[in-house]
Amino acid sequence: MKLFILLLLLQPSYQDYYSSCSSILEGSYPERTVCKCIDSQNPSAVCVESSIDTVPSDLNPSLESLNLSKNRIQALDSLFFYQELITFIVSYNRITSINSMCFQDSITLHSLDLSHNLLGEVKRKQFYGLGNLKTLDLSYNKIKHIQTGGFDNLDEIITINLSYNELNQLDNQVFSGPFITNLQYLYMEHNYIKHFPYDVFSNLRSLSTLDLSLNPLSTLEVPLFQELNSLAELRLRECSLYSIGEIAFSGLSQLRILDISHNGLNQVPSSSFHNIQALETLYIGGNLISALRPRDFNALRRLRHFSMTECKAEDLLIEEDTFRKNTELISIDLSKCHLENIDESVSFHYLTMLKKVNLHGNPLTSLNKLLLAFYDLDSLDVTDCPLECGCSLSWLKDLLNTKPNISRQARCNYKGEFDLIAVLHEEAFSCSSQDFSLLIICSLSVGGALTLAAAVYGLVIFFRQRGRRLGTGSCTGTGYFRFRRSSSGYRKRKRLSSKAGKEDIQVLQNLNVPNNGQFIELPGLHRQEELESVQVHQTENIYEEVPEESNAVPNRFPDVKISEI
Repeated sequence: MKLFILLLLLQPSYQDYYSSCSSILEGSYPERTVCKCIDSQNPSAVCVESSIDTVPSDLNPSLESLNLSKNRIQALDSLFFYQELITFIVSYNRITSINSMCFQDSITLHSLDLSHNLLGEVKRKQFYGLGNLKTLDLSYNKIKHIQTGGFDNLDEIITINLSYNELNQLDNQVFSGPFITNLQYLYMEHNYIKHFPYDVFSNLRSLSTLDLSLNPLSTLEVPLFQELNSLAELRLRECSLYSIGEIAFSGLSQLRILDISHNGLNQVPSSSFHNIQALETLYIGGNLISALRPRDFNALRRLRHFSMTECKAEDLLIEEDTFRKNTELISIDLSKCHLENIDESVSFHYLTMLKKVNLHGNPLTSLNKLLLAFYDLDSLDVTDCPLECGCSLSWLKDLLNTKPNISRQARCNYKGEFDLIAVLHEEAFSCSSQDFSLLIICSLSVGGALTLAAAVYGLVIFFRQRGRRLGTGSCTGTGYFRFRRSSSGYRKRKRLSSKAGKEDIQVLQNLNVPNNGQFIELPGLHRQEELESVQVHQTENIYEEVPEESNAVPNRFPDVKISEI
């Protein structure tokens, strides 16, 4: 009797027996331990890469989590042994079929991961019994068809992932039934669907995220999403879209994120944006769009994040006043967009909330300091841009001296090598006198020439008018005027009249009079009419007569020097 009692005391308890699941499985797989158990408030078992080909039935029945990924399981027959499971992961296996009664006792299951298997079809009531399931992952299978009623009984389902399958069409009732009322996330990325039934999403009134990327849609003209009043995120990346109609986004009044990147669009579908005026984030890169114009985004007054990366067009033009109405923008990403130049007329000074700008990988050699308020930014990415050092980038050097974290990897070409702007010496950005000399020379080429011509013309007019006031009109040849000074300055000059005589003027004819600063040399102005008028009224001929010559040039007279007028 004593021996029997001792043996009972040595027996492990029921709880201890099942908590040591590694020992249990060693009998079937003596070569190694295939499962690791975690005994805690939420017991779980991990049997990853154990080469097992069926769901083990001798683990702790109180398990709440069971991970059987990366094994050789080909079919799921029953989870009867684990009726308290909350999470069941059986990804990366070889499952081709699921028994219709497999989950009838799995009322507590919340998450089911069947990804990376070989399922070819979702059959009607295949998930019967999963009334509390929240997440169903069927991605990376071979599913070609979903029967109507395939998701029946999933009354609490929130997320369904059907990405990376082989679906080429959907029945319009595939998402019908009472379960639809709670579905919030639907992922159908990378299938082969060219056309969605007009009302296939009409019952998804609670849907928040819809991903249809990598389906060959080509065009989007009909209001496919008009009943999705709660949709906040729509992804249409790589759908071969070359046209988006004006009513394509009708009904999406709550849309916050739109991804239409990497399609075949050759212009911004601005007309369709009028139905998504609450949009905050737009991904539109990877298209054939060659220009951004002011009207393109006028409807998106709440836009905060704009991403246009990896453009397919040969170059990108940004027009003046682009984003004029998008004053809430926080970030702009134009990386790898073949942006060679940003015109000096373009300025984003009205984007007062802008904090992040990405110009990575564009062939920009310079950057206009008036493009935007750079000192207000938190991040400026100009890496892999062939910027040229020099005076035009001195502002960027000053910016990095003030805010070194804004763009630590910014580089520019100085003497044939690209060096970090932050560590380059100030001389690489100096505005030397040579630069100013070149600027002055260029300015004189047009403005200077015009100024010089105007000055010469003014001098000619000045001396012509002075000659008229003296009554001689002009003085031919080479001569000098000498003005007699009074104590108060120059005397008031008198005009020559008919009463003038020799006493009024002094004539020096062809004398070599030294110029001591009292004479002003005047060029001949050749005005014959005024000279003859003066000679008629003089009492004595004060000029030498010049013999007429047949080949003489008209209006040419010998030089006369006049002084003391």
